[in-house]
Amino acid sequence: MASVATDKSGRRRILFVADDGSRKTIRLGKVTRKAAESFKGRVEALLAAQATRTSIDADTARWLADLPSGLYGRLVRVGLAKAREAAERLTLGTLLDRFDAAAAVKDSTRAAYRQTTASLRAILGERTPLDEIEPADADRWRKTIGEPVKVKADDGTERTKRLASATVAKRVHVARAIFKRAVRWGLIPSSPFADLRAGSQANPERSLYIAPATIAAVLDACPDDEWRAIVALSRFAGLRCPSEIVALRWADVDWERGRSRFDPPRPPGMRGTPCAKCLSPRS
Repeated sequence: MASVATDKSGRRRILFVADDGSRKTIRLGKVTRKAAESFKGRVEALLAAQATRTSIDADTARWLADLPSGLYGRLVRVGLAKAREAAERLTLGTLLDRFDAAAAVKDSTRAAYRQTTASLRAILGERTPLDEIEPADADRWRKTIGEPVKVKADDGTERTKRLASATVAKRVHVARAIFKRAVRWGLIPSSPFADLRAGSQANPERSLYIAPATIAAVLDACPDDEWRAIVALSRFAGLRCPSEIVALRWADVDWERGRSRFDPPRPPGMRGTPCAKCLSPRS
């Protein structure tokens, strides 16, 4: 017989005792109780076939054949199924390649994604079967990318470098998105990165007050009015450069109220920004 257990985070697992008396566990992740009970029934059918040295019934055979590689691999590890052909086992590298190909993002965003995927390949191993990656591996990856490393400069000197906490948080967000996509694609039953804490992506150390006098000097050095408008809108209207400045239209500016309102190219959607008097054509 098998049983269903649920931990505090809502993750479910199937527990049973194998023929040799050893206790086995099949982790299902965050699934409904009904789905877990259904899976338990299949496990009991496989156990019964093993105990009686008989073939499994046709319905269970079809269910087994249709299982995603992640769940199937977990049955293999507890001795309830024979390994499929090695070619059928998806690796971490395969997932990362698919994610990169499917990501419809700007080149700069893709470059940021690839920093995350490069660290996943280096730390977890791109040939690692996808169904063998567990939450402990996700924890190990996060710990590793946050540790200081020694880098060598062009002159041969070494220095210690450490990723900012905001950068680590950003990479955790990307890694969680990658494995969430793997779940949606049916490659794995649940994400080992789902509960990984990211932290804040804000980096107060990079915040710097730029005095108007400094901006005035920058404006004087600008080659034309277009560059002066870009600098002024960034400093005095708080627009993101280049995305929001490029999207700004004359119709978005309310000179009487001293505000601009538009739909930026990123969440949370429509927002308004103040227009300093120095931005007015009458100033």
